[in-house]
Amino acid sequence: MRLPTWRAAALLAAGSAAAAVAVRALFFRWIRSRPGAARGRAPFGRRDSSAWASIRCVVAEPARSRSSATDAAAPPPAPSPRTVQAVQASWAQAEALGLATVGALFFDALFATSASAEQLFATQKFADGPAGRARFKLHTLNVMQTLSAAVYGLSDLGSLAPVLEALGESHLGYNVLHVHYEAAGAALLATLRGGLGEEFTPALESAWREVYAFIAQSMLRGASRAMYTF
Repeated sequence: MRLPTWRAAALLAAGSAAAAVAVRALFFRWIRSRPGAARGRAPFGRRDSSAWASIRCVVAEPARSRSSATDAAAPPPAPSPRTVQAVQASWAQAEALGLATVGALFFDALFATSASAEQLFATQKFADGPAGRARFKLHTLNVMQTLSAAVYGLSDLGSLAPVLEALGESHLGYNVLHVHYEAAGAALLATLRGGLGEEFTPALESAWREVYAFIAQSMLRGASRAMYTF
């Protein structure tokens, strides 16, 4: 059974503490029913631990965030051509600061406001030390390059949408939830506000909100489809 199946089970049943206990019992019944369990082998392996950790993460998420996954099934509204043009022009200005610089500002803003998002990076891969810091620096650059591709891809929404949906599905494996998309959106606006200064007008901020909503909702749509695929 794939991990998204267990995410879906937890998402559907996590409306109360009793339901969460039921999901846990169901999970362990499945573990005990697998080949090898009856012969005394240890049935609970590393992948199972990861799956259960994901269930706990979903169960603990606020109810509004849980329900938003099903709301994400509808295609998001497309940003207007004028909005796309304004966002692309302002992103070109932000790029002039250097994507590595913008990425560092973005993650500083994200971690300053979302302990939950910061916890996603509390892994051995990004452990404190030269190697971990180098990998995290590369990750920040990759995130900004992906955002850059999405911003310029807004010129062809038909091609961009399925790419964003696939990206959202892939982020399920990292326990990225709706609350993290919200935190990332706020961090992005703060980064642009600080980087562009007075040029980040209320009208431009509104345009970025519209574009980020399209990006985030497209990714959530992909995640929602994956969670409810059995």
